Amino acid sequence: MAAPSLSGSLLRIPFSAWVDTTGGKKPFLVLLLLSIIGMAGLFLTLRSFYPARMTPSFYPLILILGVLCGCGIATFSVGIGQVAVLVSKARQGTALGIYAGIGNLAPGIFTLLLPFALVSMGLPRSYLAWLAFLSGGTVVYAIVGRNAWYFQMIARGAPAEEAKSASALRGQEIFPPAPLSRA
Repeated sequence: MAAPSLSGSLLRIPFSAWVDTTGGKKPFLVLLLLSIIGMAGLFLTLRSFYPARMTPSFYPLILILGVLCGCGIATFSVGIGQVAVLVSKARQGTALGIYAGIGNLAPGIFTLLLPFALVSMGLPRSYLAWLAFLSGGTVVYAIVGRNAWYFQMIARGAPAEEAKSASALRGQEIFPPAPLSRA
């Protein structure tokens, strides 16, 4: 039960750092896709073997799938980094508050609805419902999500200083720090 929380907590550090180099979209999508793989694996395992054929030999598999599911937890810190760079300083508090509020609301709603889903759908189908929700959200983010102007320009090959000045004209006020190797 602790594997998802542990992996989600530990992955926050490297994936948040990744946001400073490429923007938030790619790290966010990687974490969501890893979480989908874990959730799909749990659903298939439960659907195929739960409860009669679940033996202690499934423990390593469930542990690995739980670690993958925990990747979704790390998206919170990736999104905070993405939102912080995406909006101007004047609107940062509002944007981060909305992001954090919605980010904390979703697990709360899921926790509230989970007992009802377990009773009405059973354990495997509850995982399937969460997998469908997670997959749908990932598709929406893949289509709608975007990086800050700075990262979009860097991806197009613009020099960093040119990207900073052009991004500043579009309202971006915060830029990733220089790499430590140049400090």
